[in-house]
Amino acid sequence: MSKKSGDGRTVSLLLDTSYLLPMFGIIVKDINEGVFLKLRNAAIKGIISVYYSNFSLLEIVAKISKEKSKGGKQIEPDEVETVLRIIRESEYMNPVQHTERAFALAYKLRILGHQDLIDNILYATASVESMLFLTLDKKFRRFINKHSISGAPLVTHNELFSMLKL
Repeated sequence: MSKKSGDGRTVSLLLDTSYLLPMFGIIVKDINEGVFLKLRNAAIKGIISVYYSNFSLLEIVAKISKEKSKGGKQIEPDEVETVLRIIRESEYMNPVQHTERAFALAYKLRILGHQDLIDNILYATASVESMLFLTLDKKFRRFINKHSISGAPLVTHNELFSMLKL
């Protein structure tokens, strides 16, 4: 995939859950407001198409609940609802559809030893749909490389911005 240029295609990317967490007030190292602004601007210009998974939204609700039970950040249910609505009504983020083929690949990743089913589903979906998988997860990247799995390229936002010259 390339920046909208010679072939005129838009780069499609699927966000790992960690890229959505800051919207809920959960701090993620290396992801700040500037990252979202660049993604948004690139999407509005048609350079990229940004997708999220409803499984990520489920994972976020679980993380928020876990934080609360550990005495961490308190997020009220109405705040969760508001942020979920903002994501779903976003002008630049779209929900991705998961196919049977993606679930089969996610299952294969699980059999190979990667226990995080959400990451497996996200990566598998990005692979099947010919998207980039935007993630900071170094452990997952090592797993994919160790098992020589060919599929979606795993990129960080810095790699994406460099690749697209943003």
